[in-house]
Amino acid sequence: MIKMVTSKFDMGDWWSFGLGLGLLPMPGTMGSLLALPLVFLFKLMPSWAMMAFFLFVTISSWFFCIRTYQKLGSIDHSSIVSDEVVGMLFAFILVPLSMSSIMVGFLLFRVLDILKPWPICVIDRMKNWRGHEVMLDDVLAGLITNVFLQYWFHRSIFSALML
Repeated sequence: MIKMVTSKFDMGDWWSFGLGLGLLPMPGTMGSLLALPLVFLFKLMPSWAMMAFFLFVTISSWFFCIRTYQKLGSIDHSSIVSDEVVGMLFAFILVPLSMSSIMVGFLLFRVLDILKPWPICVIDRMKNWRGHEVMLDDVLAGLITNVFLQYWFHRSIFSALML
């Protein structure tokens, strides 16, 4: 049963819609692209400011995403893309930025977000989490992407540890 929208949309919903990018074709890709300027901004900040801003973006995006999800009748509507923004931020935590890391990270995150392999699909199928699954599947895709990127950039360290 689809619930009716109970209140008007506001600036928090506008952020959930990726400042309007979620209303364009390929909304998930648009939301992921929206994260890239934030990733670059994070790398310019001192570590304490980066962590504070990361927490602010994650917590506020989580709150607005859940609220917008509920306003839309508890539907994971494709126009909600703040979850992709947060997932991409998780993907690039402590990853050295280069053209190749950005391209590989972006593409891997999108593939994981679209195909939703195990264990991402388990979270995505949870329909009784009051909307938290909308954010959690993208956070997990971002964390998996991050682990891959960490290995890719630091494989010599991983090789040394395996000896």
